[in-house]
Amino acid sequence: MTTAVRSFSRSWPLLTLLTLSCAVRGPTDWGTYNVLTDKPPTVPRTVGGVPVSDADYEQIVRWGEGWFRGGVVETERATTDIAGMMMGTVHVPCEGSAEPNCYTDKPVLQYYVQALDALDGVAGNLFTGNGGPNGTGFTNDLVLKFPPGTRVRGTIPVPEEVHTGLDVDAGAAWPIGLSAVPVTGDDVKLAYLPEPSKLGAGPAAEGKVRFRLSCALCHYSLDIDMDGKPDLRSTQLGQQTPGSPWKPEDGWGVGNQDLHLGWMLALSSNPLLLSTVFSGPIGPDDPEHAPTTWMDWVRENYQAQPQEVLREVTVGMILQPRGYADVAADGRFNTNQLPSLYTWHNWPSNSDGVFANAEDRNNIVWTSTLDFTGLIGTCKERGGAVELPWERPSIYKALPCEAFADMMVRNSPAALDNPARIPELVKNVLGTSDGVPGVVRNDDVFVISGSPTMPKEVYAHPDNVTYKRQRTPADYGGDAKWRSNQLAVLGTRIRTPERVAQELNLDALLAKYPRLNKDEFVNNAVNTMLDWMRPPANVTPLLAASRDLVPEGRKVFEASGCGGCHRGPFGTDNQLHRISTDPSVEFGLPRAPSTAGWRVLDRGAGPAIGSEPQHAWDTRVLRRFTSPPFDPKTGQPYAQGGVVQGLLTVQPVGYKSTMLLNLWASAPYLHDGGIGVAIAPGAAPAGTDLAALLARAGSADVLYGMGPILGLREQHPREGPRPNAALSLQALLLASERARVLAGNKQQVIAVAAGSTYRPNGDAPPRKTVSMEELGAPGIGHEFWVDDVPGGKKITALVAYLLSLDDCPRALPGDPAARACD
Repeated sequence: MTTAVRSFSRSWPLLTLLTLSCAVRGPTDWGTYNVLTDKPPTVPRTVGGVPVSDADYEQIVRWGEGWFRGGVVETERATTDIAGMMMGTVHVPCEGSAEPNCYTDKPVLQYYVQALDALDGVAGNLFTGNGGPNGTGFTNDLVLKFPPGTRVRGTIPVPEEVHTGLDVDAGAAWPIGLSAVPVTGDDVKLAYLPEPSKLGAGPAAEGKVRFRLSCALCHYSLDIDMDGKPDLRSTQLGQQTPGSPWKPEDGWGVGNQDLHLGWMLALSSNPLLLSTVFSGPIGPDDPEHAPTTWMDWVRENYQAQPQEVLREVTVGMILQPRGYADVAADGRFNTNQLPSLYTWHNWPSNSDGVFANAEDRNNIVWTSTLDFTGLIGTCKERGGAVELPWERPSIYKALPCEAFADMMVRNSPAALDNPARIPELVKNVLGTSDGVPGVVRNDDVFVISGSPTMPKEVYAHPDNVTYKRQRTPADYGGDAKWRSNQLAVLGTRIRTPERVAQELNLDALLAKYPRLNKDEFVNNAVNTMLDWMRPPANVTPLLAASRDLVPEGRKVFEASGCGGCHRGPFGTDNQLHRISTDPSVEFGLPRAPSTAGWRVLDRGAGPAIGSEPQHAWDTRVLRRFTSPPFDPKTGQPYAQGGVVQGLLTVQPVGYKSTMLLNLWASAPYLHDGGIGVAIAPGAAPAGTDLAALLARAGSADVLYGMGPILGLREQHPREGPRPNAALSLQALLLASERARVLAGNKQQVIAVAAGSTYRPNGDAPPRKTVSMEELGAPGIGHEFWVDDVPGGKKITALVAYLLSLDDCPRALPGDPAARACD
């Protein structure tokens, strides 16, 4: 063998790796597909990739919806015993007392129950139907009414009306996404658990309950067109709302734009549990180091000065904007609009493309959002163990695992009821006592090997061996070998509970379809339901008089280059686009440019999107070291994610092209939900003339930026302004209009609740207001402009086209022809 051949034979693995690292797979080629003339693809009748009969498919969709709405994993201990959701305490002025500082403690649950019972106008029938499915007992915004002068955490004022944004189906006892689970066994002795029959809302079944949280809390709504009024009285199948153009299932997955997670958490027993996600330093001058400084203060003082810490965390939580949720566990404000969930042919999951497989996304939601204690996988010695010197400092360097677990449980109802239980609760959260981190029911999860978030000693716990809870990626087959680092980002993965399998006679279904994976069936069913959903019917009046503009708008769309990224029937190329071509923006220089800092090739496909980079920065390590590269044509990964890939390949970090569906009812826009324009309160209504509406831009009766819009909505929650889809889309695409939005989002108009005690800048007074930009939604990026003026011919036609991209763009509102997509 020649020297040259020997040299090549030794080096070819490295050359192959480098060649693979430079390979980026192209998007689906939809050819000349035109959404206005061509029929969209049909939904494949598959479950977990396995073809099933029509009848079985429909049944599995129903099961998936039931689990998405009501939960299947037993999260009620996390929601009730640890978080104390709906179970906090408020301080109410003493009735009839002349003493100015006299307050009485009242349970928050009492006010929830009063608000629910009052929905149908009849007192005392909450648990016996609350007006029934045909009655008036429904809402898209449950309002809690408190006495004047009520406070929480000692000094924080509580409004007389707290608009929670919770949706309640007609005849339901509890809001959508929250259900009461009867308590059994010795737990009936726990004093802190509520007993419905003793809540003063009428007769109920005897016994105590826990509350189970589900995905539907954030993603179901009775308000389909997002105008602040309910369009349905129920999202339950078969309960059609008379006179409504929408079906009950149209309320599934639209995104709850009224939900105020901040107040829900503020009124819970234990806000410290989610402080790393939903709170942080308010208006920091040093956004890079302020979160770690703040978290150091929280950890150092949560026992010595508990009330001061709880107040500060609560003030930060209340700042979470209505209709938004912070999804990054980083001690920063990273608000994201709660999205619509239309997932078929929309991959990878999440706007930053972290999850190549939607089932892995489901599992991270279930094991960290529905069981909040699962975030223990991010603590210093686990997920936070690796801190790369070129990345921004992580808050988890301040959170050793045992201290983090103690923070999670110390103010929980279970610990407040019996402080002697704290060591037991800490061990349970860590997984050292039972082998399963978090407090979700152990029989509902497997532990997965190979992740730094799953310590070897926890994985090898005798209980995990005895009860056969251990799994490896090889147990999942298929592309799991490529997704091995994502199967269980926090070390645990949801399984199909055996009680559920028996209830459904799942073995009979598996005998019929042997390729179905029993462990993954619940996961598969929820994914099937999400892929099955379609956007609700489009009823915007703006298209009735502008139908002829829609085809012209498509021509503007293509001529402007929009179709390069927003292509095909779903309006997305399923590719990640780099944040910016400016390294100081994309990588936060002067730090080293990335986790693969010496690589400069192909940081993403297509043009840089230029959006607010903070969300992608906070997931960069996951993208580099965990996420496998995926094929945008199939959504399937084709290589292993891991450290070697993170250091050697060109795995892109950025944002995925957004799917263009349901735009007529989903303003505000952009990845951060920062682009919103509204008609000011008291001004003339939008009307039906699209060109005339767009030409109103710049006038005194138009509000720019989600900061001013949300600031006014907080002051006037019943009649406050809402972003207008047409005006907001114009601001997305006209540079002059975007400049007004950016200026609005810089305005410090969002009020900070009184009660802050943290002083990061010495004696500087606490902030009284903040801007939407400071909350992580400046509305920057996507600087792909149309050369026109507000209300001009090109922008009006383009907006008309974008408004038409709904469940069936070929059948416009008011079209007398039969629906072409049914």
